[in-house]
Amino acid sequence: MLRNDVLTLMEALKLRGMQEVYDEVLASGRKQRAIPEKVILELLKAETAERRLRSIRYRLGQARFPMAKDLDSFRFAETSVDEAQIRSLYEGGFLQDRSNLIFVGGTGTGKTHLAIAITANIVRQGSRARFYNLVDLANDLEQENLAGRGGRLTASLSRFNMVVLDELGYLPFSKNASQLLFHLISKLYEQTSGDHYHQSRLRGMAPGLRRQEDDHRHARPYHPSLRDHRNRERLLENETQVFLKRLIRKV
Repeated sequence: MLRNDVLTLMEALKLRGMQEVYDEVLASGRKQRAIPEKVILELLKAETAERRLRSIRYRLGQARFPMAKDLDSFRFAETSVDEAQIRSLYEGGFLQDRSNLIFVGGTGTGKTHLAIAITANIVRQGSRARFYNLVDLANDLEQENLAGRGGRLTASLSRFNMVVLDELGYLPFSKNASQLLFHLISKLYEQTSGDHYHQSRLRGMAPGLRRQEDDHRHARPYHPSLRDHRNRERLLENETQVFLKRLIRKV
């Protein structure tokens, strides 16, 4: 009777981790003659692990990856990609450094695979990410704008720790979609880079993957004439357009 009451309360409090291991932990505690605190500790550990798994599952679903990919299934031996560098990026240090990454290479060189694998691991570490095919993103921005809800998607994506934009340069956009897309990326770029304008670039997926800093490598303060928010936003948008146009020509 007491067992049923305990399980009922756990169910009501949504202590699913405790509920799943309750019988096992109690049986083990009795066998080992464990003190009550030890039993409670094991139950709390189980609940913590369950909540962490639920959180990871939720964030992985929120990321909307088109497929599941990991580093173990990437065939480094068949490419000239620098495995040590990728495994370093896999740990997510670039996110703490507020750096941006760009994978450039031909079709089939593994850009999407590596982007998903790296991002999924960062999500498992506790961050929130969103994966987007760039054409789908442009379409969503246009539809949102036509419905009179412009800016909501930008605000939503700004709350993520990481946004992955896939397949840049494969299909053209309308002028309106391009402007909306540039506006979104400039906002994300401003939020990520802050006053440092720090951009990291991954280049040469086919001939070999290497990392180098772009022209904005060094921190530089805003020019006094850019203190007005509109002027700063316009500058960021122009810089983003130039940056993307250069990148598209290389893909």
